Amino acid sequence: MTKHERFDWDVGKGAQNLRKHGVSFEAAAVVLSDPFFEIFHDEEFDEKHSDEAEDRWITYGSDPFDRSIVLQIVWTPRFDVEGIETRLVSARYATPRERRRYEQRFQDRG
Repeated sequence: MTKHERFDWDVGKGAQNLRKHGVSFEAAAVVLSDPFFEIFHDEEFDEKHSDEAEDRWITYGSDPFDRSIVLQIVWTPRFDVEGIETRLVSARYATPRERRRYEQRFQDRG
């Protein structure tokens, strides 16, 4: 699991994501920065959308203030002198199928 502390995103893409999916990148950053990420995040490498220039990851996580909200967040790590920064690519509500899978994995950990 990855601990997310610093975030970056394209403002225009963030506005587009909010219009399309109803989820802001600010909300995605709150989910990814959850102090209990080891419990509430389910993370997988996105082999289909990764390439030599960029690794992409998909995280399913719940809002730390309302665990009933489960998001699917696509992100890529960026490295600079301060360390790793999380570049947000997209965020949306988990589908019912994704949510069931997330909840099952959560129960399996408990």
